[in-house]
Amino acid sequence: FNPEANLYPKNTSTPGIYELDRRIEKIIKNPEIKKGVLLVKEKKFTQAENLFRSLIIQLDGNEKKLVYYYLGEIAYLENRFDEAIVLFDKALSIEEKFFEALVKRAMSSIKVGNYNDALVYLKKAALINAHSFTVNFELGKIYFLKNHIEEALNAFNLAIEITEDLRASLYKALCLYKLDRIKDAVSIFEKIA
Repeated sequence: FNPEANLYPKNTSTPGIYELDRRIEKIIKNPEIKKGVLLVKEKKFTQAENLFRSLIIQLDGNEKKLVYYYLGEIAYLENRFDEAIVLFDKALSIEEKFFEALVKRAMSSIKVGNYNDALVYLKKAALINAHSFTVNFELGKIYFLKNHIEEALNAFNLAIEITEDLRASLYKALCLYKLDRIKDAVSIFEKIA
């Protein structure tokens, strides 16, 4: 039984991509922040960024960390990963155990090739919630990229236990292939093809 099963929709082959959005949307109370989130979802990044930047001077604490998080999210979505790192760090300076910001900070570090930095942030996030698909999936990716295939396989297996996700299955098959477990890899490839 997964108490967080509602974070992962059943009508998609990649339910893990919804986890962080569904987590953070539960804690947003401010209508202006909700408006900005809707603009982000509509890919109206300039409007959303302008709204969030105007809110920074008006808000504090929990709401301000959310604004920095979404500014970081916009930068991430626009492939401005160095800027995203700075913005996620600002959110984390307000609350160092801000789970979603830790994960997105790690994902931004992966994008700039700083895998060791990403591991630090993902391990912090795992201490908060070890049963997160995204944390385990991203850990698996880092281990895979660093050629630590057994660790990668373990992380992808954990991710798949949390929710069946095509991406994690694909990586699992790649790990098995690299470990010369060709028959097992082919079996997974056939299932997902």
